[in-house]
Amino acid sequence: MVREIFRRRQKIILSSFEARLASTYVGAGSHLRMTEKMMTYRQKLGAWGEQLAREFLEKQGYAFVDCNWAKKRGEIDLICEKSKDLLFVEVKTRASQEFGWGEQAVNWRKKQKIKKTINQFLFENEKFNDYFPRFDIIVVELYSLKPNFVHYENVELG
Repeated sequence: MVREIFRRRQKIILSSFEARLASTYVGAGSHLRMTEKMMTYRQKLGAWGEQLAREFLEKQGYAFVDCNWAKKRGEIDLICEKSKDLLFVEVKTRASQEFGWGEQAVNWRKKQKIKKTINQFLFENEKFNDYFPRFDIIVVELYSLKPNFVHYENVELG
């Protein structure tokens, strides 16, 4: 009973933002290649979390550079810059704790893939050579109607 109510609430929350996601990602010059109809529930939830994290960072004065920058080695969810700091962000969105905390999903193996991807980005984008790269994790918790952000700054990639 409780699980069914929770799933209904998730569908209502997501359906109210589907139009916003479609206008934000599809045809907006991003690297997201799927249309709204092709996206699964998890993909919609993740895309929504990335959009919320982007808005969160923009409110803190960061300028958006790119999103979902992907290469063979891996993907970087968000890339932002602010006063010679180049921020590489891994966004984890959680609608429940059923699969653990968001920050737990960024394990050693994931960090190694991100590290290689960051190096590839810096190699391909020489205009950022004089910037200081930084890796952050933002966990977007959607347990209530207002999202909660947990921001881990300057995470070591090991």
